[in-house]
Amino acid sequence: AVIYQWQISATSVPWALTIRHCRAQGADFRGASFMNMITTRTWFCSAYITNTNLSYANFSKVVLEKCELWENRWMGTQVLGATFSGSDLSGGEFSTFDWRAA
Repeated sequence: AVIYQWQISATSVPWALTIRHCRAQGADFRGASFMNMITTRTWFCSAYITNTNLSYANFSKVVLEKCELWENRWMGTQVLGATFSGSDLSGGEFSTFDWRAA
């Protein structure tokens, strides 16, 4: 994968992942966790991936709930078992994106 800007921000939220305006085609996020466990039953995710080309990236079994995921390109992205519940996916390009797999 070619990634021109990969920024992990520790400014306001030390465990947050921030990727903005990147070319992350084919990046492998498989099984990555962006969850912060508060208790065994309470957790939250913190990821901001915006204006990024995620074509053919692998998000299999990734939990990205209630995250900022807007204006990304998701063409051919693998999402088997991924969870995007409550996330903002507005403005994204989703051709050949299999919603049933997520």
